[in-house]
Amino acid sequence: MKDNRSFPHRPFLTPVFTTAILFWGSCAFTFSISKNFSLQITLTLALIGIATCLLFVYLGTKRINNLLLLACAVILAGASLASAEAYLLHAWHQSNNSLSLDMATITLLQDSSDSGFLPQALARVETRNGETLLSLVTFPEKSVYLCGQSLTVKGSINRADYSKNDFAWRNGVTHIATVTESEEGTGHPLLQVLIAFRSRAIALISSEDSNWAILQALVCGYRASIKDGSLYASYQSCGLAHLVAVSGAHLVIVTGFVALLLKRVRIPRKLSLLVLVTIMCLYVIIAGIPLSAVRAAIMSTVAVLSYIAKRRPSSLNALGVGIYAIVGTCPHAALSASLVLSALSAMGIIIFAPLAQRIIESVLPTRIDSVATPLALTFSAALPAQLYSCALFSQLPIISPVSNLFSAPLFPLCCGLGLLGVLLSCISMPFGSLILELAHLCTALLNAIVVILDGIPYGTVPISIDTVQALALSLLICTFAWLLWERIVSRHFLISIVSITTFVVFVALFSPKPDCIAMLDVGQGDSFLIRSSSSTLLIDTGNKDSQLLDQLACLGVCHLDAVLITHSDDDHSGSLDALNRAVDVDTVLVAKDMLTCKAQSCTRVIQLAHELANDVKGVQVGDCLQIGKFNAEVLWPQAFVDDGGNADSVVLAVHYDEDNDGNSDLDSLFTGDAEHEQIEMLVERGAIGKVDILKVGHHGSANGLTRDQALLLEPSIALIGVGENNRYGHPSHEILDYLTEVNARIFRSDQDGGVILTFDQNTITAHGF
Repeated sequence: MKDNRSFPHRPFLTPVFTTAILFWGSCAFTFSISKNFSLQITLTLALIGIATCLLFVYLGTKRINNLLLLACAVILAGASLASAEAYLLHAWHQSNNSLSLDMATITLLQDSSDSGFLPQALARVETRNGETLLSLVTFPEKSVYLCGQSLTVKGSINRADYSKNDFAWRNGVTHIATVTESEEGTGHPLLQVLIAFRSRAIALISSEDSNWAILQALVCGYRASIKDGSLYASYQSCGLAHLVAVSGAHLVIVTGFVALLLKRVRIPRKLSLLVLVTIMCLYVIIAGIPLSAVRAAIMSTVAVLSYIAKRRPSSLNALGVGIYAIVGTCPHAALSASLVLSALSAMGIIIFAPLAQRIIESVLPTRIDSVATPLALTFSAALPAQLYSCALFSQLPIISPVSNLFSAPLFPLCCGLGLLGVLLSCISMPFGSLILELAHLCTALLNAIVVILDGIPYGTVPISIDTVQALALSLLICTFAWLLWERIVSRHFLISIVSITTFVVFVALFSPKPDCIAMLDVGQGDSFLIRSSSSTLLIDTGNKDSQLLDQLACLGVCHLDAVLITHSDDDHSGSLDALNRAVDVDTVLVAKDMLTCKAQSCTRVIQLAHELANDVKGVQVGDCLQIGKFNAEVLWPQAFVDDGGNADSVVLAVHYDEDNDGNSDLDSLFTGDAEHEQIEMLVERGAIGKVDILKVGHHGSANGLTRDQALLLEPSIALIGVGENNRYGHPSHEILDYLTEVNARIFRSDQDGGVILTFDQNTITAHGF
């Protein structure tokens, strides 16, 4: 049967929108590199940029149709604004003003979140001297504060060191503050009402049940209850992490469904627009009105309203104006990940949603708007934003299209019913609790689907891509789709794209890789990979999730036969649960005594291990692990004496039999955080001797090795997992001197990054990755 439906026209990319992108890119590039400039250079650049920009504007008035002059003026304007803000930040950094946090007033700009040590949040600080600062504030342990909350605090405050703190620079933070005492402050009355309303909403949904916790995140954008849970990891693995935060994609999907419902019941357009804007505002309020949600709301409102109105050129202009407004008033926002994701999602919907819907309708046997429309919104939003998301989280959710398909009907129900139930309950209207129960049931069904999809092997794979590369590739893909507009619907074209993508992924995942030992760069922590043929063993994980996944992606690892946790310290086991997002793990290995250890750190590791793999085993002295041509023998611990701490670290002697003749060709020693006392016991037992590769114990701590032990081991290569500018002073000068004395080649993750060691005829080749 012939399809008589008209094909959507390819949209015209308006000058306002294209110049806004140039303005944004110029501002982001200039601000990012200005961190390394001096105060004088940033001021000079700002003044030169402003003068040159005015010149181009003047020339443009003489030649009105010269778009090149306009583009140059816009680029220079973005660079000038970025340089001006960089000048102000550098000026703050070099000022000699003495600041005190005693009796200062802070207003949180986001919910406090656990940074891995203590709760932190961006906040506006007003000192007793009347100065207003944007600071990163660290709170006392177990403190929970909400966005918008005002506090009167005592503590310490120091200028941000931009050479060591890239986060501070990217967020325009001038100071780092630590709160020791705090009490509730008094903010604006309207803001206090909104905070009280949100607190009430969070409390209404609060529960130990993980389904309620997810609903709390869906409706309120409050993720403290789910951050460390396995269910949240499943959402990340399925490419649905955007659902549990009030993000651009979140708002787009919800308002898209509401728009479809309003259209079905024939609500007048003007009233529909009012309802949609109201819903958007309610979501932003319940989320606590953080800047990220406000930006997302602006972008999402433009995108959804344009899709309803079917006026894409005007919508692109509105999106461009929104970018000008946000970046122009806050230049450092040009580097904001939330702005990038929101703007890319909005752009994808405005430009590609009609095309996506046409493609979906061509695949469906009959025209079903209730399915095609939400899917079109989802996929068009993901087209320009997915690769950037991969760069942020170091994982590619291949299962994402399927998970979005199944979540599309349930997600708006969860949010809509949850929002309605909260509103009715807050104003003491009947049926509020009943509607919340219905929302809970819908959320439970959504969670069940997510868990099932998360169990599909290779549904998510690690991927390593730089954010700039991701944006460039996204631009290329969007340009490709825009140029080939009508051809994309061709069945042969779609089959070709799917086939090529499948082939590339298959080759990347399953192509043969050389035998190696790799040191992963996971900051101040340990993580090492042993790989031979198709067998893999990961020794420790560090505690930097994104760095771990990024390094595994660089090595092409999507399956691990086993993960060995040497001991329970966070810098060795903290990212164990992160593996669940992108890597299939068969077995988790720990010291046998850890299985029965009652220390909290040990029980945490065992719990995470059971969530990650079906098989959790204990190893003891004398056990051997076969990893292809590698044979790893357990040398330590004989028994726990330190509640799973450093002295109880699993020590492995790893032998490599390259020619399969039964004799070891290369010997390695992995020591975890074992120190010289444990190493000395192994020496006395005659368990260790000269080695080719030494994983230096305890990150090169002075207690990790003695001079005599270094002379005995005499390693050719020494590997030290250590974080840049770490507060422990690792590695110590003494250890480096001992290793230099025996002519060891020293590789440090803080200086050399990730390092791969490959082997050929008793020769070790080292190269970075």
